[in-house]
Amino acid sequence: MLLHDLVLVPGVAAAGWLVTRLVPLAVRPVVRGGLVVAALTTAVALPVVSGRGDPGNPSSTPLDYPRNLALVLLAVALGTAALALRRHRRLRTGAG
Repeated sequence: MLLHDLVLVPGVAAAGWLVTRLVPLAVRPVVRGGLVVAALTTAVALPVVSGRGDPGNPSSTPLDYPRNLALVLLAVALGTAALALRRHRRLRTGAG
């Protein structure tokens, strides 16, 4: 509960404030969607990224989870950027 109140809520509020101030209105839904996907992916991956497991049993967490999470978040960021750019171009040219 403390983590939620002291870290997650202020973090989400700050991200929302930044999105409202820095991201053009036309692409805000895309950016918000990307942020939601990144947050949910991180929440699901946190137990294995935190290293909780049996250190005497290397088969319990056999992969490089922090690196893999970083790669997935990079893919989400690149996908979000591509969709935002596509939407921005489509709305700017009037084709959408």
